[in-house]
Amino acid sequence: MKVIREMRGIISISGEYYNLEEFLSGIEVPSMSSKISRKHHENVCNGWENAAQHAMEKDAEKEAFYAIQHGEVDADGVSL
Repeated sequence: MKVIREMRGIISISGEYYNLEEFLSGIEVPSMSSKISRKHHENVCNGWENAAQHAMEKDAEKEAFYAIQHGEVDADGVSL
């Protein structure tokens, strides 16, 4: 949905519903209600949080693998 792309853009610059309304009116796209906007805002933010968590978990696995390969762990297996 095109409006969701715009929602992501507005959120990425710390914008709110008012900013989204202004932007959409400037490109002649009908706006959505604030209730629907909040719902999409939450969905977008949850998606970003999940993606960030997944990326951090993958990076932690890589870091642990690297530390083990290079013997950079103590007797308890904790990275040095």
